Amino acid sequence: MNYVTGFSERQFIVKAMFADGDKLVKYWQFKGKHTGNFFGIPATGKTVDVIGCTIAKMKDGKIAEEQDFKDNMVFMQQLGLCLFFNIGRRSYSFPSFKGIDEL
Repeated sequence: MNYVTGFSERQFIVKAMFADGDKLVKYWQFKGKHTGNFFGIPATGKTVDVIGCTIAKMKDGKIAEEQDFKDNMVFMQQLGLCLFFNIGRRSYSFPSFKGIDEL
């Protein structure tokens, strides 16, 4: 139940990486087609293309701690699971496990 089982046609592109002491930062792009279970979300058949960043702490040449950051709203919109739009001053959010086409 992760990116490997949840997505086919995966591309994980490291756009930039730098380190300082025991800390490492990766700026990355993930692309894939949602064809399997992803943390309880059934396959939507939609493709995603998101940018993110990972901050890692190294110890003895191995990753000891890691934090990933990405725009989850964009990710969920690309999967068709969340609508978000502004009408005037009002904001609406409709989280759903149905695809947008089914609403």
